[in-house]
Amino acid sequence: MKFVLQLVITAGAGIVLQLFLPFWSTALGAFIVSLIFARKGFVSFINGFIAIACLWGLTAYSIDMKTSSILTEKIASLFSLTEIMLILVTALLGGLVGGFGSLTGSLLGSLFKNQQKSMYR
Repeated sequence: MKFVLQLVITAGAGIVLQLFLPFWSTALGAFIVSLIFARKGFVSFINGFIAIACLWGLTAYSIDMKTSSILTEKIASLFSLTEIMLILVTALLGGLVGGFGSLTGSLLGSLFKNQQKSMYR
């Protein structure tokens, strides 16, 4: 349940931040959400990856449908890809941005959480 909640909040933060900031702001949103939820590193990476990959993939697909694939066809031909492959590559890159942002937040949170007192102090 906590995984799904973090997934939804990460995607929501990505949507809101992308309205006002550049594309990399999704990493900032994933970072903050992961810092708040304080999950393990791999779980946070997967969560950020899935949330932002779905967000970027659906956004790319939505733009593709609204513009009748005009821009998608031109960009895909530059990279020798099909339109669907270009959307999948976009989702993969977004997933990596979100995953690494989320992993960074998780690791920073664990850095401060795991400070235990030594028995020799």
